[in-house]
Amino acid sequence: MGLRLVELCQQVNVYGPVLTPEMQAEAQRAHDLGIPVIFDQKRLEKTQPRTKQGRAR
Repeated sequence: MGLRLVELCQQVNVYGPVLTPEMQAEAQRAHDLGIPVIFDQKRLEKTQPRTKQGRAR
């Protein structure tokens, strides 16, 4: 399914330090179709969890 979705993309962005075989296949499919593949190997910082804010009544 992922490879079929790649065919509809204008660009494929690849994030994270680990590239799974599935991600490699999707990136290769995009490349074969002439779709730009952007690799971003920066470490992603964890964000702080959002606190629940109650609604004022």
